[in-house]
Amino acid sequence: MRANQFTCFTLAFIAIAFFSCKKQMEVIDDSPYQIARLTEIMPLEVGKYITYQTDSLVFTNFNRNEETHYYIEKDTIDGKFIDGAGQTNYRITRFLRDAAGSKPWFTAGTYFVTLTQNTVEVTENNLRFVKLVLPLKQGSVWKGNQYLPDEPYKIDFNNDGSMYKWEYVYTKTNDVFNYNGTPLNDIVMVTGVDNSDIADTVTVTATSGPINLSGKTLVYLRGTSSDTITLTATAPTASSPILSIYNRSNQPAKLNNIVVPVKKGRTYEYVDGKWTFGTKNDRGNRVDSLYTDLPPGSKDLLVEKYAKGIGPVYQEFVMWEYQNEYTGVPDDATKKGFGVKRRMINHN
Repeated sequence: MRANQFTCFTLAFIAIAFFSCKKQMEVIDDSPYQIARLTEIMPLEVGKYITYQTDSLVFTNFNRNEETHYYIEKDTIDGKFIDGAGQTNYRITRFLRDAAGSKPWFTAGTYFVTLTQNTVEVTENNLRFVKLVLPLKQGSVWKGNQYLPDEPYKIDFNNDGSMYKWEYVYTKTNDVFNYNGTPLNDIVMVTGVDNSDIADTVTVTATSGPINLSGKTLVYLRGTSSDTITLTATAPTASSPILSIYNRSNQPAKLNNIVVPVKKGRTYEYVDGKWTFGTKNDRGNRVDSLYTDLPPGSKDLLVEKYAKGIGPVYQEFVMWEYQNEYTGVPDDATKKGFGVKRRMINHN
């Protein structure tokens, strides 16, 4: 009888514990609680501001040169309204001044932050981004650019039309951000995209010995050498048996005694334990070609960090594409795009 009583007591205890845990889980998943988690890292209140050190990458001289311009930026929440869908929106005005702070602030536009049941969305220049979503946990993935048109920036990127495919992800929820010498903990990090298709730059000198290109797939040689440049490379991975070399140095370069002339490019393939010229075409015939133009390249990067009780403390958004203009002049290439980096330096 005592054994039966003990068993009944134990089962009753387990049942109570189960329903207690279930109730706690329901509280954790409760919408008001979840929305509070979003507003915790994206606090929205009229009068709140964040000041940033802002670095802006631009391309000048008909897109042939690049420059970085430095500013102090202040984003201030100066309005709040309910839209037709019943969602709360906040208007943020952006002010800029020179990095030295020697000139007065000037207005640099406005943007809007919308808080929905499950997201925080930002609309700027009529472009709508889904910045944050629920559940707010590491590994959550969403389409942050799902509302963008096909060519949101209209700068003739090859990849511009695929921005809506970018998958945002919470890559970290416990990152650290150093602010005025003090680390801020529990930083939420969002990565929207991190793609780079850029040649590895290798600089040769008069005293350069054999140059090892192991692990590389696209190489840009530059510099001044006193003699023919000898290149070496170990066996590549099975998924990348191709090595392309573009020689913009003053001397020919050779890999396995196959020469890349000055101002030319050549592709190699690793076959039967050695590097050989060219690649096979659709018919299976090996084709050897020399290229005069540098290869195209591109970089897409979007990383943002949010601090509890503060909001966005860091952003890096880069989109550019390197293209040859085919003017008949070697290396007459341009970069089209932009880059911006913001790092919080003050807030209220």
